[in-house]
Amino acid sequence: MSLLEPEHRTLHSSGVPLRVWDYAAACQRQDPVVLFLHGFLDTGRSFEYVIQHLIGHCRPLCMDWRGHGFSQPAPPGGSHHQLDHLKDLALALDELADPERGLGVRPKLVVAHSLGAIVGFIHAAVAPDQVDHYLFLDACGGFTSPPQEQVDALTRMVKASRKPPPAFRIFRDASAATDRIMVNNPGLSRKGAELMVQHATEPTADGRVQFRFDSRLRGPNPLRLSEDTWRELGARVQAEVRVLLGETGIIDRVPDITGRIETIRNSSWQTVHGCGHHLHLDAPATVAENILQLLSCRKPESGSR
Repeated sequence: MSLLEPEHRTLHSSGVPLRVWDYAAACQRQDPVVLFLHGFLDTGRSFEYVIQHLIGHCRPLCMDWRGHGFSQPAPPGGSHHQLDHLKDLALALDELADPERGLGVRPKLVVAHSLGAIVGFIHAAVAPDQVDHYLFLDACGGFTSPPQEQVDALTRMVKASRKPPPAFRIFRDASAATDRIMVNNPGLSRKGAELMVQHATEPTADGRVQFRFDSRLRGPNPLRLSEDTWRELGARVQAEVRVLLGETGIIDRVPDITGRIETIRNSSWQTVHGCGHHLHLDAPATVAENILQLLSCRKPESGSR
């Protein structure tokens, strides 16, 4: 049983039906709208620990990326790469804002983790008319690679596209699936992993559990921009951006992440001590407090820079 029971809606404008979880029942309809974007191999409902702290303050909407959770996968020959998600996000925001096709709402804030924060960073630079505030969790843009490695990545992508990808494993029960999530995500608490598994799996006919992820998500990432490109994107961001970094997260794989953040003219950042990559699962109160600060246009009290 879920901690919160949202309504669900489907957005169709991108051509791939995308599930949006609407927590309107826990708020007033006129409350500011916050759109949550999850990371790779996760679902929108993994933000529910954060949402518990926001009841009465905003209207949370959580979207499942294509190929994840209850959103549909790309059609045959399609893909689930960062630029696909970028286009999906822009079209989803347009549809949400349309009172006839969507909800007639424009999110005041986008909260995005990991993959979501990579896509959100690009989106903030190239679609400045859609969102005014972003909160990124343990990512601010993506990793980089030298040119020869970028060409190798494209080669791997084409090679992978020519044969069926291996299916995701099936587990005997939710506990075994939770064990695997924790192995794949060192530092993640069991409580956090259990919430991920609760919303990312479904029972099989023989009583086991399987993840609701399209197998093509297992393919290689074909695109890593140069650091100069990430910084050029940052320089074009007009929105207010705040970044929360996990003390033991993965963002240290970007050598000068703070320098990248500082290319954004209206930005702040802080490290969340004692926490890893999954800040929304293991530091939900801290994430919620930053959301409330951004919604009220309050500056962070301490720990930034």
